[in-house]
This record gives sequence, structure tokens and C-alpha cells, in this order.
Amino acid sequence: MKINIKRFAFIKYTLTTLAFFLIKANAMGCDCVMYPVKHYVKQSKNIIVARVTEVVPLDSQLYTDNWRIVVEVTKVFKGNIKVKEQLIFIKNSNCGPRFTKNDEYLLFCYRKKRKYHVYDCSYSDRVSSDIIEKIEDELKDS
Repeated sequence: MKINIKRFAFIKYTLTTLAFFLIKANAMGCDCVMYPVKHYVKQSKNIIVARVTEVVPLDSQLYTDNWRIVVEVTKVFKGNIKVKEQLIFIKNSNCGPRFTKNDEYLLFCYRKKRKYHVYDCSYSDRVSSDIIEKIEDELKDS
């Protein structure tokens, strides 16, 4: 059996290209330059701690990391948000936290129309006593 090298190369190229487009990898990256906490305290409209009550994927053909997150506020450091208030967040970036139901998060956020958004590349993440202490110190000094 004689193998045609040009035909073999074409098939190899076609299969490699096809595999490249068919494999869906959820490995989107985010490249952030993190500034000291005081930068985000000054920049942020709102700084809260909230417990996630609902995480719902939004159907989007343009972006696969698109979520609707409902939270209940448990503590307010800055802003006009009230404790026990329920807020709807839209997550459409891979530079913010990955929300899990029933977990508490420290959120540096802003409101756009009726929905809230986390500042990308801020210290928004699961609650950290170290970051909370820095926020309280910064707010005390200002």
C-alpha cells in the first residue's frame, strides 16, 4: 500500500484544524496589575460583604462566562447599600471572582442601571480578614 504524502499532510492538517475548533476549553485568562487596597477603596462606589443566594448562567453566544448572581448583603463598608438588601450582579468577565452559592464575598462594586458589577482586577473575592482589616484602616484614615 502506497501512501500519498500530500494527501496524508492534507488530512493531518484538516484533522488538527478541526480538533482546534471543536475543543472547547474553559481556560480564559485574566492579566491584572494589582494596586494596594487603598487604591480600590478610593475608586469603588460600593464595598460590601454579601452571601450568594443564587447563581444562574445566562445564555450568551458571544461569551461563555456570563452569569446572573443574586446576593444578600451582610455588611457595608462604603456606599448607599443596606444590610439584608438583595442585589443582582451580572458577571460577564473572567477577571472577577467565581461565585459559589452560599459563600460570602467581599465585593468592590458599582451599579449600572439596575444591576451591579464587580470592578475587574480588584480585591473582590471570598471574604478575607486581612483585606477587610486594610479596608477598615483605610476608611478610618479618610
